[in-house]
Amino acid sequence: MVDLDAGVLIAACSDESADAGITITSALEPLGGPGSPVKPAAYEGGRLQEDRRWWGTDADRGKVDVLVIDNEASQANRLEAALEQRRGELGLPEIVLDLTSAGSLPRHLPRQISSFRFPHRNADAYLRDAMMNGAGFQKTETGAAVFDATANNPRALLQWFPQALLFGFWQSHLGKKRSQAKLARAWASEIVGIDPATTETRREATKGDPLNLNVDDRIDWNESDQSDWAALELDESPTRPKPQAAKFKLSEIGHGQVITEVSHF
Repeated sequence: MVDLDAGVLIAACSDESADAGITITSALEPLGGPGSPVKPAAYEGGRLQEDRRWWGTDADRGKVDVLVIDNEASQANRLEAALEQRRGELGLPEIVLDLTSAGSLPRHLPRQISSFRFPHRNADAYLRDAMMNGAGFQKTETGAAVFDATANNPRALLQWFPQALLFGFWQSHLGKKRSQAKLARAWASEIVGIDPATTETRREATKGDPLNLNVDDRIDWNESDQSDWAALELDESPTRPKPQAAKFKLSEIGHGQVITEVSHF
């Protein structure tokens, strides 16, 4: 075991170093206590990220089923958010995309986006399309340096996007004849559940309705203003065209009792 400090890390990253990397392993318990259920990330169609891994010491090492609760990409997002919170005390650079002049944005959207939140870090389309001092960001000295940065020439990233050197990037949004620079992530982490008891646990739920309105009742409603609706008679046709008759239901505008779709955990 080695105590980590800045000197050890700098030496490990030198050209003369024979160190391949650092592994940190932590055993976590569910918030509800050992053996309580957890809810892993679910993807399209309710799929879970299942895997098969080697697990155990040399004496009892074997293959086990695994559920990935929080994968590498999600972990990188969480770590970037943590860096954003501590950027001041750590002296980390930050670029802020200011959208306050875009008056047509819906109210729930942020008016400012930090460079710690860009989906593709320094290679993000938000940054590509941004303006700085009246000029396209790509055409500024800072912007050109950021977009031209590569793994072999990372100075601009050290200055403006050090997190990109930690979590990786792919400059793939400039066009076929422009930079396609890539850098593999230097930090990878994930949270996995080893040997899950089941992957078929389901939780049913019902959205109640104090008025007990019948969700089978058909309605006519304004898609742009859901408070503008009226009940339809059995033989009455809606005045506003819709692709499917099933869309003319109370559940579409938040009324009625509805059994929610099941979720796996």
